[in-house]
Amino acid sequence: MKAVVIGAGHMGRYHAGKLAACKGVELAGVVDADPARAAELATKHGCPVFSNYRQIPEKVDAAVIAVPTSVGYGASFSGLAALLMATLGIYGVMSYFVRQRTVELGTRMALGASRRDLVALVLGGGLKLSLAGVTDLPPIVRSRVPAIARRES
Repeated sequence: MKAVVIGAGHMGRYHAGKLAACKGVELAGVVDADPARAAELATKHGCPVFSNYRQIPEKVDAAVIAVPTSVGYGASFSGLAALLMATLGIYGVMSYFVRQRTVELGTRMALGASRRDLVALVLGGGLKLSLAGVTDLPPIVRSRVPAIARRES
């Protein structure tokens, strides 16, 4: 198995050493923004140096991404922000749905509908809207992928 290490800092050095010591694993390269640090680690383990992850050969089976903790915190914060925005979006859709059907819900309640029936009606409507959004997503994503691929190269 061929593996590369992305990041030649403390954790990158640790993982490179462990990979190099594993039977059946070939350390296929080291990538780091600091060429001197990457060269030092690559020389120690006898593997090539890459200055950019795009230079990694296609025939690599695994990659260890050993980035600084601050980058991990940033990614975690971004994920939490995305989760918060998604939650607010769902809340907005549900409140819009309920607001549009307030009269209908009131009429159903006056005619004897149980709270459970009303909750099922509201959640069912929200689910239908969510499914409509999910089923429309793949064509949107597919239409954007070629543009993203051209920008990456």
